Order: sequence, then structure tokens, then C-alpha cells
Amino acid sequence: MKVFLAFVAVLSGISLLPLFLFSFWNTSQLFNYLRDNHPATWQELGEPQVRIGAQENMDSPSIRYFTTKRFLEIHDPELHTLGFNARRAVHWAASSFFVFMFSFLALVTGGQMGWL
Repeated sequence: MKVFLAFVAVLSGISLLPLFLFSFWNTSQLFNYLRDNHPATWQELGEPQVRIGAQENMDSPSIRYFTTKRFLEIHDPELHTLGFNARRAVHWAASSFFVFMFSFLALVTGGQMGWL
């Protein structure tokens, strides 16, 4: 069990950076498309941009825009595709993070408690 948890922790840890970069890229594509093709909506969201060091949280209007599928309110197939891609990328990155954290914590805690 210890080897399995270590294997899962290492694989999910390795996948974190590429998945989060992919998530940032997809979200950036969505916001750039909104800026260029739907400027009123882009301004309503506070002119969002993806940048390193930004303090966006899951409750911000720009993030809620694609997590709650508000992009479907505008009839634009390209926007729908970009919105779904951004949602998928965020979900994959978050899932990888949670798998990494749970497997790492189970490995450390289980080892210290003598369960593994």
C-alpha cells in the first residue's frame, strides 16, 4: 500500500504543473475571446486577465463566469467551446491537486501512525 500511495503521489505531483499551465492557458483564451468579441461582457466581468500573481479566488465574477456556465447565455459556439475547455482544464488541475494532497497526507500520516 505504501508503494501504491507513493506512486500516486509522485504521478499526481508531476502532473500538477502541466495541468495548471494548461488551465491558465485555456482561461486566458476564454478571456481574450471575450475581450475581442464580446467587450460588454468582458467589461462586466471586470476586464479579467490571467497573470502570474493575480489574487483571483473561486468567488470572483470572472471565475464564476465559466464555472457556473454563464458563457452559455451568449449564443456563440466558439465561446461555448472555449468555456467548456476552461471548465474542464480547471477541473482536471484541481482534481490532480486533491489526489496529490490526499495521497501525500495518507502516506505521511499512515507511515507515522504505523498503518502502512
